[in-house]
Amino acid sequence: MNKFVGFMTEKVTPKLNKITKNDWISAIQDGIMVVLPFILVGSLISVVSILRNLIPAMPDLSPINSYSFGLIGIFLAFLVPYNVLEKKKIEKTKLIGGLAGFGTYLMVCGLVANEEGLMTFDFARLGAGGMFTAILIGLFVSFIMVTFDKFTFFKNNETLPEFIVTWFDSMLPLAIILTITWLFVFQIDLDIFETITGLFKPLIVGGNSIVGYTIIVFLFSFVYSFGVSPWVIWPVVAPILYSNTATNVALVEAGKTATQIASYETLFAGWGAIGGLGCTLPIAVMMCFSKSKRIKTFGRATILPSIFNINEPLVFGLPIAFNPIMMIPMWINGLVLPLITYTVLNMGLVAVPDRVFQLNFLPSGITTYLINEDFRGVILWLVLIVVASLIWYPFFKAFEKQEVTLELQDN
Repeated sequence: MNKFVGFMTEKVTPKLNKITKNDWISAIQDGIMVVLPFILVGSLISVVSILRNLIPAMPDLSPINSYSFGLIGIFLAFLVPYNVLEKKKIEKTKLIGGLAGFGTYLMVCGLVANEEGLMTFDFARLGAGGMFTAILIGLFVSFIMVTFDKFTFFKNNETLPEFIVTWFDSMLPLAIILTITWLFVFQIDLDIFETITGLFKPLIVGGNSIVGYTIIVFLFSFVYSFGVSPWVIWPVVAPILYSNTATNVALVEAGKTATQIASYETLFAGWGAIGGLGCTLPIAVMMCFSKSKRIKTFGRATILPSIFNINEPLVFGLPIAFNPIMMIPMWINGLVLPLITYTVLNMGLVAVPDRVFQLNFLPSGITTYLINEDFRGVILWLVLIVVASLIWYPFFKAFEKQEVTLELQDN
């Protein structure tokens, strides 16, 4: 085990951290972080909708949800090229690049002219369902803009203002971006949006299977146990989770039942991150009653953040990360708990989350009820805590014994 931890620490972790810091990857990550407040607004509207069931006189605020969570695809189309150019230190054209991504994405989404000559869009393509397309469009625009960064029509210019030079120099990459898109959309008559969605459909379908969902949850816990931010896989996982959320919302609006289990709500607000990734709430409670003075003190310091699903202090302070004894139960939880969760939801014993709900910083258990208003989900939550506790306990006692021995030696 120590050899494996050493291999991961010395060989794999540095490479994963390098990927995380890559300009192109971090641009996607930062873009998703920027749109997070819009998703949170949608979550607040979900809470208001729950209250509206109790107080019918309250106004229907659901359109706010449509224009927050329902537009994150188009937001990302702007943010990805903007962030890439900013990270590449190409400040002069980052806004132009962002607007190019915005315009290109609208073209790709498919303009349709009605009899009155008005251009319309399929609104569903502007939201979470279009995240993969938006990201790829953003990367395409970024590539062209970065490639032509050094190009200029005005060599050795000393008279024209800088912004005039930037205007003219931006025309060539913009023309290339829009012309290429025009060729595919209007001349070849290719539905780029549908094509890209089709290419990623196996990934979305696979991610929504019991194996795919379990792999997603396990990878989060696995990389986290090595001190690597789960954000390293977020650019791939986020479109899957958010797309499934959007599908569930659309199904409910159509009077149907939510079916997509592998959503953000299931994983983070429901049953996949109780106390934080790796289901660390049980271990936080155990620490508060530990025979080790150090562990007990640290447990009492981290129990409150753990209740609100913030476990970084625990993971890096106990520590769980890079700890050969405590890493193993985190991995086991990352495999066992999603298998149980998916099976129960798939059997219809608990309702699949049917709304946008990203307020996972609320106490776990409360969020579990709010994502579907199904008390059976709270029972599942309690069962998972018991299972996770049984998984954590023997490893915790072994680690505790080790710490008590060290404390006695120090005394």
